[in-house]
Amino acid sequence: MDSNSDPKSVISGSYGRRRIIIDVGVVVAAALFDVGVASNSTGRDLDPLGFVIWGVTLGSLMWRQRNPFVVLAITASAAITFALVGYRAVNIFPFIIAMYGVVLYGRPRSQARIAAVVAGIAVLTVSVAGGGFRLEDLASNALLLVGAFAIGETVRARKDLAQSKVERAQRETEEERRRADEAIAAQRLEIARELHDIVAHSVTVMTVQLGGARLALADEPDRAREALREAERAGRMAMRELRRMLTVLRGANEDATSNIRSGDARMELLIDEMIRAGVDVTVRTVGARQQVSDALEATMFRVVQEALTNVAKHAGTPVAATLIYTWSDDAVRVEVVDDGTSAAPAEIDGFGLIGMRERVALFGGVLNHGPQPGGGFRVDALFPLEAGIDVS
Repeated sequence: MDSNSDPKSVISGSYGRRRIIIDVGVVVAAALFDVGVASNSTGRDLDPLGFVIWGVTLGSLMWRQRNPFVVLAITASAAITFALVGYRAVNIFPFIIAMYGVVLYGRPRSQARIAAVVAGIAVLTVSVAGGGFRLEDLASNALLLVGAFAIGETVRARKDLAQSKVERAQRETEEERRRADEAIAAQRLEIARELHDIVAHSVTVMTVQLGGARLALADEPDRAREALREAERAGRMAMRELRRMLTVLRGANEDATSNIRSGDARMELLIDEMIRAGVDVTVRTVGARQQVSDALEATMFRVVQEALTNVAKHAGTPVAATLIYTWSDDAVRVEVVDDGTSAAPAEIDGFGLIGMRERVALFGGVLNHGPQPGGGFRVDALFPLEAGIDVS
């Protein structure tokens, strides 16, 4: 994949094509099921009007995710119409699919449940009144409707649980970043105070002593030498204090960012969070691990975190993901590959794919991402080690 391609358009295009294929498959399956039911039932054969109603009903299934309540209303109305007119027992399976869709995708959830139950009761009641169904047909269709409702509830509950865990992990990460930023700001303020109170004072002493030495150099050489010694002493003290503060500044940054670095414990915690969210993560390492800087280590962790978060959010559950580190003498490759059945567009924001690309680019690396030919999604970040070697 072109590393400069727009991630939003690439993912949106892949998801759109896949959704169309799935929707067409659902429509074909519903049509075949209805034809099979009709072949074993009694009633009036379909006339042109019946075919039109049936075709509209099947076509509406293409919008079951975007407008689940509308699709439920269309399919329920069509099923009731078929029962009243006395057509052969077709047009029930689209309604079953619509019920599953409204339970899974309908917002708010309480209204989706009520709509599904009311529509199901209405369809079965009119079917009994119309006399178009045999008793065994009514029983089997009632079981199918109950099953569609139950499966939709189960899948939705699992998706909501996974989403809530991902959101909680993101909130915790944001809180860690906020605390780190506050710690850095507080330590920088303390260093600024020391610069004013100590270093600035030492430089002032040096300036005064050097000025006195210049004036006394010709007439009072002993006094000039003493002034120079004092200036030297103040300069050495200033250098010592400056060195100490630079050490503190470096240590402050390291301490403040330690919460977001990707040490083994932090990575294990991330993987445990993803497993609890429904992502089965496997870690593989190829080649001998090289020593890298803390900054590169933190960026590698952030890439893995964002990729696994997207897997949990968009690949469906359960899903398996493999984290692969490939080390060579001059580069390290970090890959996250999942086997998900869907690839919904990732949120393109500071934690999205654009953010990952910017992080990788800071180290001269290249980020590639996209759907896999056999299903799933892949994120691939390649870092040159020259940019991240730890020289401390």
